[in-house]
Amino acid sequence: MGSVQPPDRQAVQEVDVAVIGCGPVGALTANLLGARGVRTLVVERSATAHGQPRAFSCDDEAMRIYQQAGLLDEIRDATVAPPLVEYVNGAGRVFARMALSETDFGYGHAPLRFFDQPRLEHTLRTGLDRFPHVQLSLGTEMAGLTQDEDGVTVLLSDVATGQRRTVRARYVLGCDGARSATRAAVRIPLSGASYAEPWLAVSGDVPPDAVRVGDTRFVCDWRRPAFVSPGAAGSYRMEFMLRPGETEDEMRRPETVAALVSPYVDPDRFTVTRAVVYTFHHLIARRWREGRVFLLGDAAHQMPPFMGQGLCSGLRDAANLS
Repeated sequence: MGSVQPPDRQAVQEVDVAVIGCGPVGALTANLLGARGVRTLVVERSATAHGQPRAFSCDDEAMRIYQQAGLLDEIRDATVAPPLVEYVNGAGRVFARMALSETDFGYGHAPLRFFDQPRLEHTLRTGLDRFPHVQLSLGTEMAGLTQDEDGVTVLLSDVATGQRRTVRARYVLGCDGARSATRAAVRIPLSGASYAEPWLAVSGDVPPDAVRVGDTRFVCDWRRPAFVSPGAAGSYRMEFMLRPGETEDEMRRPETVAALVSPYVDPDRFTVTRAVVYTFHHLIARRWREGRVFLLGDAAHQMPPFMGQGLCSGLRDAANLS
């Protein structure tokens, strides 16, 4: 991305911070900045919410961060705290239990909570309405940026029309995910690798009387490790490691999904909302800052998504930097 030339005869908007990306990390960052009186512009390439239940869980520290943003009640009311975690062998025999309802790590919240990501993102975006000095611009992507000692000039493009405008910010925060355009714009490389251990993640809705395993469970079966748990708002989440030779297309077939989920829910009454195969990544940007441009969340670091720590680490970035 080369130098940015402002469009002719158009005033340049000035803000303190431009946040690129309005997923959970970007939206939370904007709420935290808004609560501190910082003039903030958030730009998001998608014109509509993606509606996919990707992230699923967060910890007690994350709830404290939501509390900082003034959104604790709204988020807590839409989540569920599992009282118990079981560890079972391949035959389903329990060999260890963790009573989460009796566990307190000192943060004042349950150590684990499950949420529905579309509802979480809606809450975070609605929270921005509290701040007249925070603006959300949907359907807008960053087309380039240049920076100097005093600030960053950001070229924005309307995804639908291609119309361009220029924004001048004191700082730019790249919250735009694993394929971060912000990271590419400032030429920060990634280092690390990917695990050759693909997993199938299945999310869906199920009525209470169709649930066969009602507690959060780690299936410690070397042939097919798995994680299963009821979630928020009548949802259920399951993750299964693929065996050698199994393909993504094969695993996503309805009959394959039905066979995998059958021990945990009634497959005939389980409505699949998402079934995707993903690969573990352990990647980190060589640096998280280039002048007045910072990287947060998946733009800066990517890790296996167990226990929600991929998302939670991004939330910690938002709290620390804001």
